[in-house]
Amino acid sequence: MGTIDSATITLTCPSCGKAESDRVLDKGSGWSGSHWQAPTFRQFDVTLTGNAKDEYVVAGTCPQCQVTATVAVQYGT
Repeated sequence: MGTIDSATITLTCPSCGKAESDRVLDKGSGWSGSHWQAPTFRQFDVTLTGNAKDEYVVAGTCPQCQVTATVAVQYGT
């Protein structure tokens, strides 16, 4: 099983400017399918939807400002 794809997810608070990124991998093979890792964030309150077979959708809130973070995703292995 190898890495099929990767994504770097960045959360940024539009109020205070705090930012945090996490790189997640889509691991598996063309024969058995693949599974995305769940992202982990320590500086934001995060909600994940989806499952490992599909990409996770991330929503985050800055705990300091109580503002919804902007989400940017960049793909590439």
